[in-house]
Amino acid sequence: MTSLTKPVHRVTRGAYRVLYSAPREVVVSLLEGDLLGFREKGRKQVFTLPVDVAFRISVRNEANRQAQEKRLRKKNRIK
Repeated sequence: MTSLTKPVHRVTRGAYRVLYSAPREVVVSLLEGDLLGFREKGRKQVFTLPVDVAFRISVRNEANRQAQEKRLRKKNRIK
């Protein structure tokens, strides 16, 4: 595995409506110090998030999704 020694930037495939009414592509960056950076393409303000927080959120979302599916299966079985 390669260690992160310099920033890596990528642009999303789709445009998202996040800060303003017009949708824009998002530039996602892997930054030194185990940070994720997000900014709208064409804008300068960067919003950062530690990798461990993003990972924790992702795990929690997956657990919630699986629990929701389980509840739906149980609800449909009762009827």
